[in-house]
Amino acid sequence: MTEHRVSALQRDSQWSDLSVCVVGLGVAGYSCADALMQLGASVTIVDESPGDIHQERAEVLGSLGAVIRFGEAADLPLDSDLVVVSPGIRPSAPVIAPALAREIPIWGELELAWRLRRGPTDAPWLCVTGTNGKTTVTLMLESMLAASGARAVSAGNIGVPLVDVIMHDDVEVIAVEVGAPQLPFVTSMSPWSAVCLNIADDHIDHFGSVEQYVNTKERIYRHTRHSAIYSVDNDVTRGMVERADVIEGCRAIGFTLGVPDVGMVGVVDDMLVDRAYLDQALQWWKEGTPEVYVGWDSKWGQAGALLMKIANGGVDVPGIDTYRGFMNGRFFPAWLNADGYQNIVKTPKGMAYPSFNKWGNLAFSTTAASVALGVAQFETDQAYRDRLIAFAREQTDYALGSQTRSYVVCWGTRPPSQPH
Repeated sequence: MTEHRVSALQRDSQWSDLSVCVVGLGVAGYSCADALMQLGASVTIVDESPGDIHQERAEVLGSLGAVIRFGEAADLPLDSDLVVVSPGIRPSAPVIAPALAREIPIWGELELAWRLRRGPTDAPWLCVTGTNGKTTVTLMLESMLAASGARAVSAGNIGVPLVDVIMHDDVEVIAVEVGAPQLPFVTSMSPWSAVCLNIADDHIDHFGSVEQYVNTKERIYRHTRHSAIYSVDNDVTRGMVERADVIEGCRAIGFTLGVPDVGMVGVVDDMLVDRAYLDQALQWWKEGTPEVYVGWDSKWGQAGALLMKIANGGVDVPGIDTYRGFMNGRFFPAWLNADGYQNIVKTPKGMAYPSFNKWGNLAFSTTAASVALGVAQFETDQAYRDRLIAFAREQTDYALGSQTRSYVVCWGTRPPSQPH
């Protein structure tokens, strides 16, 4: 089989024509060998230092027809069409030197898993790497995805073989933890999003130098389709993204513990603030249809609270009297208890809200724009409804143009057409 044919292999290819050598029989190697045998490939497994668990796995795979070469007999078959290496195998390991010399294609676990996807519509990969914290972030990501209602799973370096998930699980999205040893032999993987959380000296014995370790980590961003995420405060990860060969349209998104600039996510007054998609929010607002879209959460920004703060500081704010009148005349009465008792309180920042309003306790999350749109949604008087929408637009546009900046993620008169 030619290298060209191997480069085109996918899940539905004719694997029965292939002789594949799997190097290493750890968790990932066992999963790769099992999947390849399910697809019909002729599999040889080599492992120079097998332990008891490797022997057990070898017995299972051997009973299914795999050829096992352990210890001193662990020579790579020179007639192999493809070599699949486990993450623990160093790129300079003598066992794979013959394959490199003969230019036999070498894949890692990630490459095989990517090739075994069912097609372009299969579950997207959200890849997480970094010297520290990647397991925690991957598990948090899986939890967030599940909480949003998505069928999600975490896999990869976290302990669940990615190949197993691809072969057997019915999921909508995969949070993939990626360790540096998994990256050397990856060529076609194209994640939806990728992040390198941080970089410190690590795996020097595996890669030979810090420079080679960093260069390998950088491969996480290659062919990323939607968002390449990096630490604003880390020059190394920023450089990785700047050099990355990504798919056209992919965005670089920075994260920081400080106040974020446009295109970043950060922290302001103990609130997580998203300014990564501000330009899209502006476009959605400009293209909004007359159909009102209401969302009572922080995605509507703090436009109203910002206007109040500016006005209370003595700055002339166009429309602020209208806003105050609107709040007092329309909003507060709309939030009366069933028995008519007005239970109005103030936040520590001075923002008034009905105490039984579950959103009021979020600092400044009840805004002039969202209030106006909330009322407009149920307003039958078309003229008044138009004025409410115009009012919301005025407040938001002013806030965005102010020197103090408004941290608005999304607003408008219809739902956004894509995730934000």
